[in-house]
Amino acid sequence: MNPSKCAFGVTSGKFLGFIVRQRGIETEQVKIDAILRMPEPQNIYELKSLQGKLAYLQRFISNLAGRCQPFSRLMKKDVRFQWDEAFDKAFKSINSYLMKPPVLVALVPRRPLILYITAQERSVGIMLAQKNDKVKENALYYLSRMMTLNELKYSPIEKLCLVYFDGASHKEGAGAGVVFVTSEGEVLPYSFTLTQNCSNNIAEYQALILGLEIVVDAKQLPLKVHGDSQLVVNQLLGLYEVKKPELFPYHNYAKRLMGWLGDVELEHLPRKDNKQADALAKFTSILSTTDKEACIPIYKSWVIPPIFSDDEDDTFQEDKNHVMEVFEVEEED
Repeated sequence: MNPSKCAFGVTSGKFLGFIVRQRGIETEQVKIDAILRMPEPQNIYELKSLQGKLAYLQRFISNLAGRCQPFSRLMKKDVRFQWDEAFDKAFKSINSYLMKPPVLVALVPRRPLILYITAQERSVGIMLAQKNDKVKENALYYLSRMMTLNELKYSPIEKLCLVYFDGASHKEGAGAGVVFVTSEGEVLPYSFTLTQNCSNNIAEYQALILGLEIVVDAKQLPLKVHGDSQLVVNQLLGLYEVKKPELFPYHNYAKRLMGWLGDVELEHLPRKDNKQADALAKFTSILSTTDKEACIPIYKSWVIPPIFSDDEDDTFQEDKNHVMEVFEVEEED
């Protein structure tokens, strides 16, 4: 045993170029400072130097391949090196991330793992995490890579999601209904009890915003949104002017969400064609008088009355086969 290479009773130390502490594994600050002090690359050799330093820290950087994706154009042969706004934005994004790099923790055996996956147009990335004793998620590992040319040859399948929204408001409460119809034809209804009294127009905006927030993670999915509020739809299409001050925040937020999602088509339709969302909105507006959440199942059924003879009228109540028993269900904890 070489005493110069051994240490006992220490709380932290350097191992393979990383700092190992009781709370986890950290990057060596000198490695981060070397990147932060680098100016913007002026040629291909400086860019390769930057990418080499980043590759050493790849397990600490979330979706590194996606962050470096703009640089790939400059790495091609016969491409003139010209630093533009897209490269500058990517460079600053990496530097901003490294100002506060994550601390990776060691794997705890027999504890569930959590896998996060991110997919962009030209890169894929994952993060492996675990919850600690305080039920807080800690990152274990980051991994990302650029997609190959063969993978990029697959043409994206154009899928369209239909969204129907409606809001309802009256003196006793307000509600919002949103119905999604996926490209596979699956119908996903959502209903919301609005916790504040509001006008019917605000309830309509609330319904639209709630629907957009639900699909905010599906940025690449084209949406076709239908609503029966001519005012809300035409205000968002720019055909009507927003005059009431109380509508400005909702109008601006809805426009921002639609802009972020990108491919959103908004269309007005008659109320008779928006029955599902309308029914959900009206139903939940009635439930707004209670503070408890309600879970109300809806079943498809049709009762066919049995045919009785005259002498069977008095025996119906005695026949247990015809009796439906109803029990009170205890509330879940």
